[in-house]
Amino acid sequence: MTKILLVDDTVYFGTEIQSQLVDLGYTVEYMLNGTDIEYKIDSFSPDIIFLDIDLGVNQSGIEICDMLTKKYPGIIIVLISSHVDAETREKGIRAGAKAFVGKPLTVGLLEAYLKLFVPSADATPKLEVLYPDLIALSGLKVSFHKRLLFYPNNEVAQLSPLISNLLKLLVEKKGEVVTMSDIIENQWGDHEPVNAPQSIYTAISTLRNLLISDEGLRLRTIRGQGYSLISE
Repeated sequence: MTKILLVDDTVYFGTEIQSQLVDLGYTVEYMLNGTDIEYKIDSFSPDIIFLDIDLGVNQSGIEICDMLTKKYPGIIIVLISSHVDAETREKGIRAGAKAFVGKPLTVGLLEAYLKLFVPSADATPKLEVLYPDLIALSGLKVSFHKRLLFYPNNEVAQLSPLISNLLKLLVEKKGEVVTMSDIIENQWGDHEPVNAPQSIYTAISTLRNLLISDEGLRLRTIRGQGYSLISE
């Protein structure tokens, strides 16, 4: 049974995620901070550690990660952060982190990292086996069933229902113009909410940021018409 150590200083969040993971059959230990984390590792022997970068009380998750990877070579650590700039990401990877996972965390997102980094009894299956509906988008891959976007560097993003449906529509009509009316009909049918246009503008902006690292893919605004997903 996979053993998970979750370290995050937000109690209501940590205990809720712990409970959900336990319900799925995982063994989970939760810590508020990095105090005595070496003792916890020695006694619990986790298969993977999800470690928040900002733990308060002058504790840096990156410094803790660096210390742990030196003492426990090969340990699997995934760092957690709401916002990660390029410098912080580089420091985390240099400290030995396997990847970064963004907040808000979901159990589905954490499971994706578990499947990526924790070997099964035989071997770690390929993504295509774990997610049979996986679709390649140039350098990225997406599972619309699980609403997960996979990056080449083994990081994963959880898509909201609106962004997932929007991306799926753009993929199905790749190279074509998708109008605002198309998006509204696809998402809400005849039950369009008052704030539908603003929700779509926000989703488009978020989706652009999610796709920006894939140089072979661009989400273009076609002035006065709509949007188009284009391969370059």
